[in-house]
Amino acid sequence: MDLTNFGLKIQRVLDNLYTISKFFNIILNGLNRNIFINSVLCLMLLLTTTNCGRNKSIQLDQEDLIRFGHGGGVLGKEYVFFLKRDGTIFGQDYKPGQLNSNQLKQVNKNIGFLKLRSNSFNQPGNIYQFIEVENVNHVWSRIVWDPHDPNAPDELQLFYNFVFHFLKT
Repeated sequence: MDLTNFGLKIQRVLDNLYTISKFFNIILNGLNRNIFINSVLCLMLLLTTTNCGRNKSIQLDQEDLIRFGHGGGVLGKEYVFFLKRDGTIFGQDYKPGQLNSNQLKQVNKNIGFLKLRSNSFNQPGNIYQFIEVENVNHVWSRIVWDPHDPNAPDELQLFYNFVFHFLKT
């Protein structure tokens, strides 16, 4: 990251906050300034710590078949699960599981049938679910949807539920 550009961005943010605070100072002249300053600081903290996680990514290794999970909400926390090419499945707060060869074949068939390697669906909501697969160009791509969106493809939810049910708590 270029520190000069980062510094300029911080300066612009601070300048904008100063301008906004002057505007509110004029409007809210009769209110207690400490309440206003605390409110602005809380708002800044809230805006910088929340995240809908739309473009999160971690390093995948060559043994991964798919990566899937869910996240978002107020904290923006993302839960990630891995299905390895050998059928091992695991994730945070779950015991490692193992798919048998027939189950693993079914997952591979579903990846092909649903065209997940060429799917570019990217419509997350505040809460989202995702599947990452290696696409046709051998680059990992993320398919993201809001599980509460009636326009999200049903087949994505069905596939997600299918692989998710192999996890053991």
